[in-house]
Amino acid sequence: MKQRILTVAIAVLTVACTAPAATPTPVPPTTAPAVAAPTPTAAQATATPVTRTSPSTASVDWPQANFDYANTRAATNNSISAGNVGQLGVAWTFGVAGGGTYGTLSTSPVVVNGTVYLQDLKSNVYAIDLQTGTLKWQKSNNADDLGPSGPAVDGGKVFVESNVQTVAALDATTGAEVWSTQIATVDTQGIDQQIAAYGGTV
Repeated sequence: MKQRILTVAIAVLTVACTAPAATPTPVPPTTAPAVAAPTPTAAQATATPVTRTSPSTASVDWPQANFDYANTRAATNNSISAGNVGQLGVAWTFGVAGGGTYGTLSTSPVVVNGTVYLQDLKSNVYAIDLQTGTLKWQKSNNADDLGPSGPAVDGGKVFVESNVQTVAALDATTGAEVWSTQIATVDTQGIDQQIAAYGGTV
């Protein structure tokens, strides 16, 4: 069995620009405005708080596909740097069972409260201990998926696609299915991105 290792490097590039002193007319900035995070509705603002899914400043969590709702993909306050990245080694490995037409994984693992959640291209879902690599639970759906796919974690639940047309909520601790909803019925319609959850809505 061949294994592929995907290494994602995140770099932050800071560029300092100084305008020439002799420039007579300021040049308007061309940087696109920052995209603000979604504003919750009045109902969401008064709803019972749910388990946080945005990381704290010093968090080891990776609670969204791209780290946070702003999709920064930036892990801050960690000890990994250009000076010591060459000293990194493998802490543990985990064999994923399901493979599809385009490989085995097309997902960003989500890490919440010491558990790694991921989904393969057979729509199977795994909860793995972050420190040991031990499987906590597995939900087998065995439904082909071209991807991208992947879980979202919010309020003690893991939201996944059980097939390309159905969204399911699993208990984050046990993997038991809480509910399932088919959102499409036509073959050409379905889910083609990693799920996100915000303010109690998927």
